[in-house]
Amino acid sequence: MAYDVYFSLNAFSSAPDDLTFQLVRGVHKEYKRSLCSALDFQLIAIALKMQELSSRTSAAYVLPISPAHRVLDRFSILPDSAEGEDGLAPLWDLLVAIVSRPVSTLKNVVDVLEDIAFSLRGSTGQAGDFAFLVQMLSSPSTAEVLQEDFVQSTWPRIVSYALAMPCLFPTAQIPLLVPGNTLVLSRRQVACLVAHQFLCSLPVPPHRAESDAWVDFGIWYGSEQVHPVAAGMYISALCSYFSSLPELDEAEGSLEGGVRYALHSPSPPLLQRLSDLNTPLSPATAVRQDTYTTEPQILAYLGPKGGVVVSANRVIGFGKSATQEEIYVGNAPESAPAVLFTPILRDSEVLRIDGARPMLRISGERRSVSWKPRREEGGVMLFMDALELDEAADGEVLPDLQGDNIRRELIKAATAFSTLSPGGDVWTPLWGCGAFCGNPGIKLPILWLAASVANVNLNVLVAGDEMVEAFEAFVSRWSGRTAAVLRRRLEGLAARIRDDQVGVTGPEILRLI
Repeated sequence: MAYDVYFSLNAFSSAPDDLTFQLVRGVHKEYKRSLCSALDFQLIAIALKMQELSSRTSAAYVLPISPAHRVLDRFSILPDSAEGEDGLAPLWDLLVAIVSRPVSTLKNVVDVLEDIAFSLRGSTGQAGDFAFLVQMLSSPSTAEVLQEDFVQSTWPRIVSYALAMPCLFPTAQIPLLVPGNTLVLSRRQVACLVAHQFLCSLPVPPHRAESDAWVDFGIWYGSEQVHPVAAGMYISALCSYFSSLPELDEAEGSLEGGVRYALHSPSPPLLQRLSDLNTPLSPATAVRQDTYTTEPQILAYLGPKGGVVVSANRVIGFGKSATQEEIYVGNAPESAPAVLFTPILRDSEVLRIDGARPMLRISGERRSVSWKPRREEGGVMLFMDALELDEAADGEVLPDLQGDNIRRELIKAATAFSTLSPGGDVWTPLWGCGAFCGNPGIKLPILWLAASVANVNLNVLVAGDEMVEAFEAFVSRWSGRTAAVLRRRLEGLAARIRDDQVGVTGPEILRLI
């Protein structure tokens, strides 16, 4: 039985000296209003190297099979001999005993989930009464997705993958991602982790303990759902996923390939290209998408050299609503384990996931979302967190046009795009222009600059005639010129559009550039 975790490590140089630390501390004071000076990017490169030498390199997520996880056996499920002098029992022994119980009804399933929740956390927490989970598992729509009986067929498969954890993860831990490393999990390993996320049997990683993010799917189980349609959709995707898995003893030969998770930060050569920007602007296209769809999530849409931008939060993952990130992760359960080993994203970091398979074809967003079963091969997803510009105003310059903010967004986007092969296609929504209040008229030139530096083709998913026409006219006007010229023009806008002109629309700004 193969153990399929793989790492490719980049060598780190020695730590910078004290003078370097002083230079980095002073960079924002000296270059606060500049956009992308060469010295600025050199100092950023030094700061990134300092980050790579941090304590992240030795951190790991400790799985529940580790003897380090001990809990109170509240219901005396294990024999008295299992309890140690500390009054606690091994978490794994308790989990094995709970999930191995015979199950013949959905009520039995809920009893198992409740015992796991109380044993691990002392309450059912976000899962509440599990009523919504039972409702979905009993619904005709879920039966259509499953095409099998959940209790008799799907549940035993979930349990078998969950109990295989000691064989699939013999070290009992997964190292946290750091820039320069790639984690490759076999599909059996991924299925094991997703099964535990369904069972809500995973301890919370320390790097997420103080955030509002979740590591298991219990947020979709309770009767009080903020977005019942979205929660039902994600449970349907899980059912589709589990019903697609072969029996565990057949999985080694039939579950081909794996899922790749990688954290990226900008390399010194990339930062140098961002400093110079002496490159022609790459091809850019407005792709009209009046109705939101997850079609760009699939490999056949993106092509072998393409990738799609996911407008993410710094704490990546799934959620209770229907934002793009929540939909993409909820629709591709194999991407969900990333929450266990992906640290909170820094300003210069992006997460790339390859091969997580979508289970549904989803249309619409937020309150108007709908779906139909359709399993497909997954392409490359680029998780990029945008600045929350509604919190970045300083009363002088439009937040989008502040030098520090443009620099940060440009580095973030270029880092993500440069993970694709040269000449590939990146597909992106209006990144950061929804809840984070970015202005499309400024964000689109930044994305174009980043695509040009990364030598990829930019495809922007846009809704509405005015935005499409404005972007097409903008691209037509600027095609054939260099990225450096566009950067200077963008920098000059700061003197023309002030913070109090918040009503300036994206099309209006594109016409000004």
